[in-house]
Amino acid sequence: PPPTVLEGGLDAITMYLGRLRSAPATGVVDLTRTPMTAFSCPGYLASFPITQLILNFNGLRELRSEIARLTGLKVLDLKDNNLQRLPATIGELTNLERLRVDRNQLT
Repeated sequence: PPPTVLEGGLDAITMYLGRLRSAPATGVVDLTRTPMTAFSCPGYLASFPITQLILNFNGLRELRSEIARLTGLKVLDLKDNNLQRLPATIGELTNLERLRVDRNQLT
């Protein structure tokens, strides 16, 4: 889990892991309202066949370049965060059909 989730204690960690549990079967990871300032794609997450990643209302300031590991991603929902830029590697997500970035601080 991200450091901010770890800092949130056992309940936050349990919630985070519970949301990841169904990812291998559904292809959906919904981490809405999971406090984190940055998101990178750890190896274990990249091993799942993820088609949708939802990171709304998290206070994200950074989306790291490792997002490109999610090669099967079709939907990336980043709305209502504090992102100022997106990594160039987002262009490597060749299966991406929908990118939501409204209500961020993109320049």
